[in-house]
Order: sequence, then C-alpha cells, then structure tokens
Amino acid sequence: MKVVKEEYDMLIRESFEHILEVMFEQKNAKDEIKLLPALPAAEKREIAILIQLTEGVEGKIILTCSLSTANRIAKALSPDFFEEGLSFEDQKEVFKDSLGELMNILAGKIAYHFQRKYGTTRITTPTIVSGNQLKITVYENNALNAVIEFAYGIVDIILTLN
Repeated sequence: MKVVKEEYDMLIRESFEHILEVMFEQKNAKDEIKLLPALPAAEKREIAILIQLTEGVEGKIILTCSLSTANRIAKALSPDFFEEGLSFEDQKEVFKDSLGELMNILAGKIAYHFQRKYGTTRITTPTIVSGNQLKITVYENNALNAVIEFAYGIVDIILTLN
C-alpha cells in the first residue's frame, strides 16, 4: 500500500480541522491551520506521542511538539490544568489525558480513512514520551510527515506504514 504526500497532507489538514472544531470549538478551523513545508530549525521537540495502527493497515503515527505547545494544548482542553491547589500528580495526569485524547482523535481519523479503503484498521493506546531536544528519525522508506502550525503551536505528524 502506498500513500502519497498530497493525500497525507489533506488527511492531516482535515483531521486538524475536525480537532479544532470538536475539541477546541473553533468555527473557522480552516483559517487557523497552516501546512508548513518543513519543521522550522529553531522549533524544539520535547514531547512525542505514538499510536500504532494494527490489522488492516499496520504502521505508526508519531506526533512531536515542544513542551510549550503541549502545555497550551492541555490548558485549552482542560482549563483547570494550571489551577492552583491541583497537585503536581493531578496536573501530570490532566496533561497526559489531554495529549492522549488529541492523538486518539487524530489517529482515529487516519484509521477511519484507511479502513474505508483497506478494511478494518485499529489503533493502540497512545504512548507519551518526553525529553530534551528529541530527534525522531524514521528509517522505514514509507514514512511521510506533515508539519502543522495552528493556534497552539507547531506539531510534526509522522506516519510510517509497514
């Protein structure tokens, strides 16, 4: 199975339009999303979220972003995220839950797209990794990426297919 860059960019853009409309309740989501030709050199990668596609289509979806982008997303999805009195452990859980939910919706839209074309495709539970200046290198030759700039920052979404 081969997915071309144009199809992937369209799929990611549509997915983020849906995410903005549903999760962030923005009515003109199309105006808020910009596809970038590449990840800006100064953009930090400190958070990576991984979901695997299984059954009909097998592969991985990896979303990377800076910690500040991840914090803005979590705060927008859970306004009480930075509420005083919330323990650090509770804040950490809200942070993970918010990012996991964003990735579930993104991966679900991608899996649904593939399911219509190739049959049942499922997604796994998201795995969230953090670190300083993460570098994600994908060695499989079927890797595609889309860099999205939206109101909360810049995210890089990598798709690999087995």
